Amino acid sequence: MRIASDIRQFILITTISTFLMVGGYFIAPIEARFLFTLTQNPVLVGLTFSIGTIAYAILAFLAGRLSVSYGKRRMITIGAILCIVYPIIYATSINIFQYMGGRLVWAFAGGATGPLLGALLQDTVSKNKSKGKLIGTFHSMHAIAGSIGAFLGGYISESYSLVTPYYFMAFFFIIPAILSIVFIGFKDGDHEKTIKKRSLDFSIRYILKNNSLKGLLALSTAFSLNWGVKALLYPLAIYSITQSDLITGSIFATMGIVAIFALPLAGSYVDKKGYRKGLYISYAILGISTFFLAFSTSLIFFWFFAALLAVGEAWHGPARGVLEVENISNKYRGEIFGFFWAYGSLIGAISTLFAGFMLLYLDIFTVLLFYSMFMWIAFALGSVFLRRENPKQ
Repeated sequence: MRIASDIRQFILITTISTFLMVGGYFIAPIEARFLFTLTQNPVLVGLTFSIGTIAYAILAFLAGRLSVSYGKRRMITIGAILCIVYPIIYATSINIFQYMGGRLVWAFAGGATGPLLGALLQDTVSKNKSKGKLIGTFHSMHAIAGSIGAFLGGYISESYSLVTPYYFMAFFFIIPAILSIVFIGFKDGDHEKTIKKRSLDFSIRYILKNNSLKGLLALSTAFSLNWGVKALLYPLAIYSITQSDLITGSIFATMGIVAIFALPLAGSYVDKKGYRKGLYISYAILGISTFFLAFSTSLIFFWFFAALLAVGEAWHGPARGVLEVENISNKYRGEIFGFFWAYGSLIGAISTLFAGFMLLYLDIFTVLLFYSMFMWIAFALGSVFLRRENPKQ
């Protein structure tokens, strides 16, 4: 009965998270261009991405800490409801500063859903022998959702206007909000009511005691640097080649389709060979693909290496997930998960802002090359920590 119950909860978490992902990707192909209709200053565009992400980092960390005492379920449900609000603020913005305000609402909503849904998922699969495959399935559904959302966003924008995908996004978020209210709700059975007070540096001390988590911290730094600029640089790079929102959405959709097929293979591989080998494969592919993307000034080459990048990202998901499941206690999973999301978001915010400054002086592809270098540095550093762990898992 326990296995059946866990699988039911896994399906519920995956469904809610997938709907949130579809809605979120409606604006992936067009958000950067929409921001340039509000201002022509690339620094302000970078700041817009950054300011919300910094707030997200803070709120994700706080949500993780609060989840230990008050429960993940409450936070997830509140966040899902707020997801309906921020796209409307985006769509009705008459200047870049109003859009920044919308990013703050997004930060609250995202901080209360993304990290804690992930933590709740890992709690659910932690005792399952096929946790790598289940985590791979979870990320595979995300890839499908991202593909659908990105393609529809590009199509809707091309067919109607840049602002229309935002309204579709708000409407679509009603579905996960209802599912969260009905099936997750505000019950507080997933936390401990008596727990010792923890200092603010508890998470970092917890991570630094474990070599695998230290390796993950190094690797996730580079991943977050590149992920942070993906929403800014990739659409601009593709549009500079094609002048088409539909093709931009199609490339993002292709990345999702590739990930759909790569994720189950990655999950099975990680279950058999362990998370270390999975991470080595992931970051080798990420390093190669980001390097060649910086030299892909033709549509075919950019499309190919974007698809290869999706393979690296796909391998990253299950490998990282299994590492976290095996090295983080269920009791503190929400808090440590929140820390990693907060840290990644903060790095991503700094990355985006820095990219905005660099675009004042450098072309898009030179900036992409700069960020690729970080991937290789982190790969080398993370490998050092991962090798120190006992190879038996």
